[in-house]
Amino acid sequence: TRFWEGGYFPYGVAGVFTGASLAYFSYGGFDAIACLGCEAKNPQRDIPLSMVVTFGLIMTLYMLVCGAITYVAPYYTLTNEAGMALAFASVPWVSKMVSLGAILATATGSFASILSTSRVVFSMAQDGIIYKKLTHVSSKQVPLVAILISMVLPALGLYSLT
Repeated sequence: TRFWEGGYFPYGVAGVFTGASLAYFSYGGFDAIACLGCEAKNPQRDIPLSMVVTFGLIMTLYMLVCGAITYVAPYYTLTNEAGMALAFASVPWVSKMVSLGAILATATGSFASILSTSRVVFSMAQDGIIYKKLTHVSSKQVPLVAILISMVLPALGLYSLT
């Protein structure tokens, strides 16, 4: 018998690679910590420490959620659309909390992306790679122009796809 048949690899090798790729991209966002390093008081200590603590926290939460899902619902009942929310459908308040968490996580990821992208745009403008006008900061030292560019251009790109 082949090792990918049976209960351990129910979706075969392709399923393993699909799951691994989803797990890889779910750890995205650590670039935001590096992009904001110029704002840390002690970056040589704070950046590695924050990355290790964040990585450990996320890994622990992922393992706890996977363990909970394993005990709540069999793998073949989970869907790609709303697997966690549907897995907890028998407990309505948990299902609603999972759905709310997904919405908040999407918003948080969007804000983190805007924040890190604006800092990259600002740094590129300071270095002279792109227009110097993007280095304009407000009275509170916020790079408003870079933030607006980081919000408007992706929104226009999404609008053009529809």
